[in-house]
Formats: sequence, structure tokens, C-alpha cells
Amino acid sequence: MVASVPWAEPGSRFTRDFEAECAWLMTVANQKTVSGFLHVSWRTAGTVARRVAERVKASMPSPFDGLHAIGVDETSHR
Repeated sequence: MVASVPWAEPGSRFTRDFEAECAWLMTVANQKTVSGFLHVSWRTAGTVARRVAERVKASMPSPFDGLHAIGVDETSHR
């Protein structure tokens, strides 16, 4: 069982800062390069980046929240 600590997500082996760094590096380098730089497996680098992306996505409001109707102008369609 992994103990819950304030500097990591529940069930994660890494700190939030490490995960954020990994995710940022994945925006500027490929997964193989990031995994070598951070000394983690290729699969771990991808899993960490995916977990961070899901956390960020969950914290962002949807631009469609509260949308009740949408209008479409058929002449501007093309």
C-alpha cells in the first residue's frame, strides 16, 4: 500500500513537481528522450504525461458549460 503524502497524487510514485516536469518535457521532446533524461522507463514517461494531462483537463472549465443553443449560418458553412 502506498502512503498518501501531500506532495504526490494518490497512488503515484512521483512528486507533482516531477510529473509536471515530465509532462512539460514531453511538449518539447519525444517520449524516448524524456525517459532517458529523467531515468524512467519509456512507458512510465508516457503514463506520467497522460496523468498530468488528465488532471489539467479535469481542472479546466468547458467552453460549452451553460450552452443552451447554437446557431448555424448556412451561407458561412463553406
